[in-house]
Amino acid sequence: MNDKKGFLGGAALVVSAAVVFGLGKFAVGSFLGGSSEASIQAALLDSADQLNATLPMMVDEETRLDSASGSDRTFRYNYTMVNYASEDIDPEVFVSHMRPQLTAGVCTNKEMAVFVKHRIPVVYAYYGNQGKEIATLAVQSTDCD
Repeated sequence: MNDKKGFLGGAALVVSAAVVFGLGKFAVGSFLGGSSEASIQAALLDSADQLNATLPMMVDEETRLDSASGSDRTFRYNYTMVNYASEDIDPEVFVSHMRPQLTAGVCTNKEMAVFVKHRIPVVYAYYGNQGKEIATLAVQSTDCD
């Protein structure tokens, strides 16, 4: 493994904490309207729109949150690792470092609880600085059981 791949694993832990604990607030207010399918879909779209109005946003020196989307009962965050091409990062190592942190954050953060309560997967997609995908991870509500 080269230095960039090894270093990124440590950076990923910082990224996940900032992302999970800082961005769930956009979902909480939107979901107060109800739990029907139409209300949930509207809340996902509203949450994404509110967050997108603040983006792009650097979440640390390595990672930029570019956009969010809410559709088909899924909420998705799209990130760019600004200092790395996707070829510089081993996707398996990246996922092995990110999955436990992202899962713990979604499952334990009160601002993310609305996703768990309504059984809405939270997807985190990461891209290299040239736009090519590194990895996509989904945290399911069942991961919190």
